[in-house]
Amino acid sequence: MRTHDTTPYLIAPLHLAGPDETVKVLSDRWQAPSYGDTGFVDFYVHRSAGQLVEALHTPRWAQSACEEHGRTTGGEPERGWEFTARNAPGTTRTWRAVFAPSTPPELPAALAHAVVRLPAMLGPLIHAEPTAPLAAAGWICDRGTRENTWFSPDGQAIVITPPHRHNSPRTALDGSKGNTTQPEAKTPCGRDAGGDACTERWLFAAQHACKQALLWFALADASAPNALLRALCKEITREEPVPRNEIPGPETGPVLVHRLR
Repeated sequence: MRTHDTTPYLIAPLHLAGPDETVKVLSDRWQAPSYGDTGFVDFYVHRSAGQLVEALHTPRWAQSACEEHGRTTGGEPERGWEFTARNAPGTTRTWRAVFAPSTPPELPAALAHAVVRLPAMLGPLIHAEPTAPLAAAGWICDRGTRENTWFSPDGQAIVITPPHRHNSPRTALDGSKGNTTQPEAKTPCGRDAGGDACTERWLFAAQHACKQALLWFALADASAPNALLRALCKEITREEPVPRNEIPGPETGPVLVHRLR
C-alpha cells in the first residue's frame, strides 16, 4: 500500500478524487486461483460467511483490448471491479457489485474489506441501517415513492436506494456516456443479462460539476448484505484526503489539494 511519502498529492473529497490504479483494493486474504485462463481480467476469490465471493478486475489498459476481441457488448456498463457472491461455483449469484473504471478505488476496497470481515461481525452491525453513515455526514435525503435519493453537501455525489425489494429492476446505467438507459428488450423478465435472478440495485455515483454526466458510478444488488452496503455508504462520505498521482481536471468540480512534493 502506498504512503504519503510516495504520492505527490492528497485530494479531498473522496468522491471527486478520481481513479488511481496504484491504490491497493484487495487484502492478502483474497486469493488468485492458479487454474483457468482469465484473459484480460484479474481474478480473485474469497470464501466468506458460507459464500464464495469472486472479484474480477479489468485494468484500464485491457478495456480497449477487450473491445477489440469482442469481450464486451454495448448493452453492458464498462466495469473496473466486479464482485459476485455465490453459494458454490457455477450457481446463481446471491449478490453482485459493479464499479466503473473511473470509480475512486477506495470504494471497491471498502467493499472488499467488508466482505473479509463478514464472519466476524456481530448481529447488530450486520442488520444496521446501511444509510446511517449518510445521515450522520449531513447528506440530504429526497424520499420518493419508489426510491430514495441521498445528496452530498456539495450536491455532486448521490446514493440512490431501492426501498422496495420486490419490484422489477429499475434503470441500468451506461457508464461510458453517463446516461441512464432502460434494460435491453432481449433480457427476459425476471432475469439479468447473465441469466441470474434480478434484484433491485443501489446506485453510488458522482456528477460532473457543469454538465449532466457522471464522473463515475457503482451498482450493488439490494440483496447484498447490509454490512457491505453500509461500508460503501460510509466510504463515500469520507472527509480525509486520499493519495493520488494526479490532480483531477477542472471539469470535476472544486477539490482540496495538498501538494506533498
